[in-house]
Formats: sequence, structure tokens, C-alpha cells
Amino acid sequence: MLTYERLKNWAGIAIFGDYLSLRSLHEIVHDVNDRSPIIRDKEGFFLGLAYDLRKAYQGERLKDEARPEVGARYGVEFLWPAILVQSRQLRDSLAYIDHTKEHQAVTYGLESILEDAISREFEGKSEAIRTEWQRLQPSQSFLEDNVETRVAQFAAWASSERQRGLAGLLASLDPIYPSSYLVWIRQGRTDLVSPNDFEVWREREFPDVSLDFASPEDDAEVTARPK
Repeated sequence: MLTYERLKNWAGIAIFGDYLSLRSLHEIVHDVNDRSPIIRDKEGFFLGLAYDLRKAYQGERLKDEARPEVGARYGVEFLWPAILVQSRQLRDSLAYIDHTKEHQAVTYGLESILEDAISREFEGKSEAIRTEWQRLQPSQSFLEDNVETRVAQFAAWASSERQRGLAGLLASLDPIYPSSYLVWIRQGRTDLVSPNDFEVWREREFPDVSLDFASPEDDAEVTARPK
């Protein structure tokens, strides 16, 4: 069974699981990466999910020993836009390949904790984030070609920008975004980023980002935050 812990500053979540759960998800991701026709770069962004999961179950990232009664649990941190895109790549790929109930089970398990974490972390903005997450189109090469610039932009943001801008960041992975950005701005959207701002990340180094766990004070802030 997978669980999660929130990271501070709205950076993302750490996903935890027992050895077998993480290894099962790792094997499914590898299988999908190999066979999915919509994953074009077989050594690219989506395969990074398998790499992180392998590092986790091998005990090379995080380890939770706080509850010995449930056994060893291993984890790894993910930035929000990275894991949301990767989960959609996994889900959409299943429509193009033969797959088993295990494929479906691990995919639903991952989506379930992401939905729960979005609701808890973003509250009043969670519906917009879930909508844009579900609208992602991994079958379009635009997403795979541009996702790394979006993750870099998110990492560079302050915590308030991440909270306010995640839905717009996901919307920017729509193939029509470059031609529709100004239209959406005139329609009143305030959470969008200029396409030109993303392009600079093709030349810059990936920004440093804190992946520390949210503290009890952060949890209190989330509880007290107006909806």
C-alpha cells in the first residue's frame, strides 16, 4: 500500500510504500515505458519515475521506521508537476497497450494518493488542479517535449507562486497553449505563465529546490487557510 507525506512550501509529496508495493509499481512503469507508443523518448521523463521508485525500494532515498509494526517503508520525493504528468502518462498509456488488472491496480493506487494529497494541500484550488491534471494529453508530443521546462519553472517559484500557479502550469502543457495564452489572459485567467518564460529553462540549469517535509506548523497553516 502506498502512502504519502507532504513536502514544505507546496513543493510536492514523498511517496512511501513497502518493498513489494514499490517494486510492483516500478515494474509496471518499466513495462509501460517499453511498450507504450505515446512514450516516445524511452530514456526520458517518464522513465525517471521508474528510476526514482527503484532507488526508493532499494533503500537509497527515504526510510520510515517510525511504525515498526507495519514493517520497513521506503520513500522518494516528487515535485508536483513531475509526478502529476508521470501519472497521466501511465494512465493514458494503458489505453494503447494490453495490460492486466495489476497495471490498473497500481495506477489507481498512485492516482488515489495524488488526489488525496491535492485536496489536502491546495484546498480551494484543488478542483482546478484536478481538472487541468485530467486534461493533460500525453498522446500529444507537446507534453513530452515541454514538461521539463514546466518542472524547472515550478521548482524556481516561491511557495505562494506554487500554490497559486500549479493549475496554470499544467494548463500550459496543452498543445494549443502558445497560441491561446493571450486569449486566456483576456478571459481573466491570472494563473498563467508566458510561453517565453518557459523557454529560458532550455538554457538554464535546473534550480535548487528544498524537498524537506512539511512541519506541524505547516500542517496548522493548511488547516487554518481560508477556503
